[in-house]
Amino acid sequence: PDGVQLQLIAAALEAYHQSTRQWTTPNTAVFLDWCSFYQRPRVGDEEAMFKKALQHTNIWYANAKTKVWCLTTVAEGVREYDMRGWPRFEKAVSQLVHDQGDAISIANVSKEQTWVDIERMGKM
Repeated sequence: PDGVQLQLIAAALEAYHQSTRQWTTPNTAVFLDWCSFYQRPRVGDEEAMFKKALQHTNIWYANAKTKVWCLTTVAEGVREYDMRGWPRFEKAVSQLVHDQGDAISIANVSKEQTWVDIERMGKM
């Protein structure tokens, strides 16, 4: 509600783009599963659409050409990231096919960090 996670994503994207600008024009797609899938309570056609979308989630997590950034911090009152089934599954699948630096946590990102700092601190 207060944009904390969005600020983490924005800071990580800015650092990533700064690190790649010397050899390429930044071109990034961002997939946020929580925002992209219907959440409970689902009504009407939402359940069918949720299940269909879920079938194709592996395109993002299990594709070696993507980078997976996990938001491992949670809001107050929410069960910890590693104690929830879906985040653990996402993390496990992404770590199967990605090099160590391509699946990281962006929980502690700040605007002052370089991409090298973020990768180092975000190793999962």
